[in-house]
Amino acid sequence: MANVLVVIELSEGKALPVCLEALGQARRLATHLGATVYAVVPLAHAPTYGEDDVIAQLAEHGADKVVLVTDEALGGAADAMRWGTHGPAIGMVSDMLPPSLLLFGATPGGREVAPRAAARMGAAFLAEAWLEVREDKLALWEGSGENAHALDGDLEFPVVATVPPGRYTYAVGDDEAEVEVVASTGRVPDFDELGFERDATGRAVVLAPPELAGAAEELAKALGGAAMSPTSFEGLLSTRLAISLGAPLGAVRAQVRVSIGEHADAQSGAHYAVVGKTDVLTQALIAAVGAVERKKPE
Repeated sequence: MANVLVVIELSEGKALPVCLEALGQARRLATHLGATVYAVVPLAHAPTYGEDDVIAQLAEHGADKVVLVTDEALGGAADAMRWGTHGPAIGMVSDMLPPSLLLFGATPGGREVAPRAAARMGAAFLAEAWLEVREDKLALWEGSGENAHALDGDLEFPVVATVPPGRYTYAVGDDEAEVEVVASTGRVPDFDELGFERDATGRAVVLAPPELAGAAEELAKALGGAAMSPTSFEGLLSTRLAISLGAPLGAVRAQVRVSIGEHADAQSGAHYAVVGKTDVLTQALIAAVGAVERKKPE
């Protein structure tokens, strides 16, 4: 194994947590297997001096090298990865640095792009992947529990995998990473042409039963999003953050899904759960968001 590539999705200029988790596990795998870890960041423009926080972040969390793949087509879609916008950039880097392992966070964008990247490369694809080193060999599984099945670790072909949130911890260090900037051009057919409206609900959606509608409205306002009842989001295309205050998340599509409440850890479809009294936790979150907003420079 020579190259391990981890695709990094950005939200407001910062790497998504699940991508840092995938990067951390890539670092641990690469250390045992003697591979180089590349963090691949598709974005519209390379950061200028003084705006390289994301580069420092990726170096700290395990990247040997950071590849910034620039394309002006990503300017309006940096927070919503799709094959039509990000596919050419990811494909170009995969050709430049043929990976033995290509990792994505299991976000809506990662789930859409990863299998297409695997088909393009002629690679195996693992959804909901487990990736470990056992007895100095790479061990790969797909799924969990009784539904998990293993893949042979001595592979003669590349593997593309999506890593679910919360499965791995960050890698932490203080190393510096080499940085390379490459320009990507060209697009493939995408769904933009169909005229779908993106992020119609703003940055977040808060789902709550009627008795918590007031708290949901207050939290949604603080987050710059919208409050909804559990039965009113069927027409929602996507959002960055979905928070459930005791309401079913159902099939809501979001980069991050959070459940809050006394039984939050039993919520199906949540990436993260915060267990406690719903009203207390909601007010604490509203206060925390307000404190962050007040600290932002004008």
